[in-house]
Amino acid sequence: MKYLVIGGTGFIGSHLVEYLLTQGGTVRVPIRDSSSLEWLPVENKSLELIKCDLFNEIDRQKLFNGIEIVFHLAGVTKALNWRKYKKFNSVLTKVLYDSASDSNSIKKFIFLSSQASKGPSPAKLGLNEEEFSRPVSLYGKSKRLAEKYLERKIGVQKIVIYLSAVFGPRERDFFTFFKIASRHICFFIGYKHRFFDLIYVKDLVKALHIVSRETSGKDIKLNIAGSRYVNWRIFLRHLSYSVRGHIYKIFIPEIIFFPIAILFDFYYRITSQPPLLNKEKLCEIRELFWLLDCRKLYTEYNFKEDFGFEKGINETFDWYKEKGWVKGV
Repeated sequence: MKYLVIGGTGFIGSHLVEYLLTQGGTVRVPIRDSSSLEWLPVENKSLELIKCDLFNEIDRQKLFNGIEIVFHLAGVTKALNWRKYKKFNSVLTKVLYDSASDSNSIKKFIFLSSQASKGPSPAKLGLNEEEFSRPVSLYGKSKRLAEKYLERKIGVQKIVIYLSAVFGPRERDFFTFFKIASRHICFFIGYKHRFFDLIYVKDLVKALHIVSRETSGKDIKLNIAGSRYVNWRIFLRHLSYSVRGHIYKIFIPEIIFFPIAILFDFYYRITSQPPLLNKEKLCEIRELFWLLDCRKLYTEYNFKEDFGFEKGINETFDWYKEKGWVKGV
């Protein structure tokens, strides 16, 4: 099978490329001059790297030539304004799908959307594939806009993935949490319990590979998350086993974070360096429930995690230590 992984140099994409290669596939990844190849097995002869401007039609035609399955993982999670979110999450998805539909070889277009496009769940009962509340961030709204375009189009088979939070080696947002916790402290926004789904990256790429072998030919929507939901205190308790010591909790009132987020946004505009926390991210963090109903994944596709939550945390923390991202304990 010949795969195209758009966004293959990133956190999830690089893990997916590695997994597809171990399954005997050949993988093509578009790159730019600024792309980092640090996580890709560039020595593997079944990996093909092609310099490409994804917004250039001629480049896209070359990119899709001979490909059977497309994984579209590219996009932005942090941006200065709606225009950038729309361009890289919505417009990019549109032009990629149109080019895929014009191809004679492509069988599936798998789009990694986000739980953010559905919005928070109203309670501990997660949203299924057909249920939506409201996106609370521009990121979520831009992903939803891309999905609506795909829903209207007739062409190559579309598989839309609603993805929970993802953690694992190479990831840099959860890494901040690991880094602070390695110093045996942790900060919490407010005092409320906030529940969310997440999945270890190596379990995720296994699930994506299973979905890519789907044979119905019909358009599909699928939630992907781990088999258990957590809250930050549960996450912290298990992380304390990795750091081998008690982690002291520091609770900060929510109202304090608004001026902090505004300052981060201002810093972003000056430096163009996306901060971990901004107003958009704060809107998502404040919600009490980010939960998905993943029964379809675990029953219809018979998915089983190889790692899971606890093993994933341990392996991630060990990787951060090995790479020197956190100090050994």
